[in-house]
Amino acid sequence: MKATEIIKEVLDGGVKLVRPNSMKTIIDWSKVSTEDLIKIVNIAQRAVDGGFHGKLLTLIMDLWAAHLDTPLDLDAFLTAPVSDFWHDIYGITAHMDRETGKLKDCFLPRYTRKHRIERRS
Repeated sequence: MKATEIIKEVLDGGVKLVRPNSMKTIIDWSKVSTEDLIKIVNIAQRAVDGGFHGKLLTLIMDLWAAHLDTPLDLDAFLTAPVSDFWHDIYGITAHMDRETGKLKDCFLPRYTRKHRIERRS
């Protein structure tokens, strides 16, 4: 499935990103704007096109959760140099706690909004 198809499915409600009723939903997926979701999907598509071996939808959800936990500078991330881009892609997927939607082990992506502002100063 390509990024554009996933965006359409998510926006049309065809991709269920919540747990069954018997399980508590911890991540509030609705707190990301449509504009940010499109950027997240495009970042994930860049990774898959560049050789990422995981599933596109899983990567989208990891990036989405990371953005909710630690807001990402999505525009800069999308156009990041290759080494920085892969640092954040693999760091996010390796350090994502998929139960809580939080990044663990003190991992901080290079393309968080806060980190990018501090690096420019």
